[in-house]
Amino acid sequence: MSLKTLTLLGLLAFTPALAQSTPATPTATDLLQRVFNSDGLGGGTRTEVLLGRVPADFGIKLPPGSRVVGTVSQVPGREDLPVNTTVYFDTSLTPKQTLAFFAGSLGSGWKEAPQDLEGPFGNQGGFVPSLSVSNRIFYRQSPAQLVQVSTQITRGVTQVSVRKQQGGETERMLAFIEVRPPLLPASQRLPRLVAPAGSTITPQGGGSSGDGLTQQARVETKLDRQALVEHYAAQLRAAGWKLVNQAVTDQVMTTIWSFTQDGKERVGLLIIGGRTPYTATLMTQTSR
Repeated sequence: MSLKTLTLLGLLAFTPALAQSTPATPTATDLLQRVFNSDGLGGGTRTEVLLGRVPADFGIKLPPGSRVVGTVSQVPGREDLPVNTTVYFDTSLTPKQTLAFFAGSLGSGWKEAPQDLEGPFGNQGGFVPSLSVSNRIFYRQSPAQLVQVSTQITRGVTQVSVRKQQGGETERMLAFIEVRPPLLPASQRLPRLVAPAGSTITPQGGGSSGDGLTQQARVETKLDRQALVEHYAAQLRAAGWKLVNQAVTDQVMTTIWSFTQDGKERVGLLIIGGRTPYTATLMTQTSR
């Protein structure tokens, strides 16, 4: 037997605790605690994780039959920061039914925030995103609390997260929650174009220059290019746009429109290019 082997055996013989003890098997909770508490949340934030359970003091009912995945609570070390507790669960209800459940079960004193989550430019119009996630915000003033319910369909199951915020600056936030986004000037507004049934619309950005506006979106649909153009053209006509001309190539279909906005004659273009997923562009410009 080699000297190296004898040395190792000797070390093992004189350190039985190291040789025989087995560390506790890490759990999913241990991992999540480590990930969240080292994530630089700031303010000495402590994260608490519960698997398959809702905190006893959560105070918000879940739909009957819900399958609770777990809860993540973030407790800051500063009094000016709010406490956030999020419960994740699955339900057999549809997203619409789920949101209706919370709207009816939160009780007196709760209101639904009138401002959606689209931000200050949510009233711009144009291609309406076909988001797979539905959100609602509810709040009450006393005690100052804010609840955000988010739903999405994944493999036929409605997945839900309910985030409750309280303490810290929550009361100050509620003072602004009913403020609606400012109405954009007419030159920065477009007709709302709702997606065809079964289609997925993803905004791809846009911009403005002078009195012109451009918006682009990615469109996944079973419709061919002609049918997609006709779908959107019907909505443009309903908004008062008039078709002036159109051009068709192998890859792109362009329609040119005229309309009146704030007493000014304007020109609009609807362009659908490529093959599904298509690239859709909506443009406006004052007529020269």
